[in-house]
Amino acid sequence: MELQNNKSTYIHPYKVILYISFASILMFFAITTSALLVKKGDIVSWEAFKLPNIFYISTLILIGSSALMHFAKNSYANAKFTTSRFLLLLSILAFGVFIISQYFGLQQLTSIGKPLSGNSSGSFVWVLVMAHAVHIIGGLLFSSIIAIKAFINRNDKNFELNNKVNPKRLLAFELLNTYWHFMDFVWIYLFIFFYFNY
Repeated sequence: MELQNNKSTYIHPYKVILYISFASILMFFAITTSALLVKKGDIVSWEAFKLPNIFYISTLILIGSSALMHFAKNSYANAKFTTSRFLLLLSILAFGVFIISQYFGLQQLTSIGKPLSGNSSGSFVWVLVMAHAVHIIGGLLFSSIIAIKAFINRNDKNFELNNKVNPKRLLAFELLNTYWHFMDFVWIYLFIFFYFNY
């Protein structure tokens, strides 16, 4: 009985490392958004503006991308390997579209007179969007490595343990899934924060 309890509360070390990294990421965004609120108090230099509409669209794209990753993980857990590979590829493409949409959003900021430098209210959006994008790109690289291995080894019976779920690959999917949901959470927080403070 005691052994079962220990097993049920066991958290893989990779997950612990991921959760610790989440804490540091949250601290960065919390400190930066707090600094924005302090700067916003300076009504002489602060300039409010409407967030470009592309950021609304990119938010929906990110949520859809994360949902695709979730379904890719579930498909793998149910030994639907072909479906899982397809959904993984779609999610990676969707995350790429998200990055492109963020780029266009930053270009629109420049076109309305809110470039990276020279305007504090615009600069905060640039810094926060780019910091989030860096984390998305990191996740894209990791996702791409998993996808490439899955496609290269799709006919290797040992890779999928003779058509059974490979615990190591499932763990990688779980880590990816958790990471993307977290990135969703961070962007939705930023988007709501921008909406109410600009």
